[in-house]
Amino acid sequence: QVNTAVNQMDQVTQQNAAMVEEATAASHALTSEADTLARLISKFEVGAPANRAQPAPTHRPVPALKTTGRGGAAPAFAVEEQAWDEF
Repeated sequence: QVNTAVNQMDQVTQQNAAMVEEATAASHALTSEADTLARLISKFEVGAPANRAQPAPTHRPVPALKTTGRGGAAPAFAVEEQAWDEF
């Protein structure tokens, strides 16, 4: 039973790590897309004088995700495989 619980915790921890990597990649892609959108939108004039300088978009670093809890391991519980299909 202890081995089963440890194996389940390991599996859940690995799944959590994979989701963190996917979320980080998605946030980087979203940042790039937001910068592109800001650049494209800046070409439009919306009631502003033509000679007015537009501020450049600011680039903010994506904050690092931190682990919480004891040792970073998730609690042992049964995981349905179908629940992870959407990721």
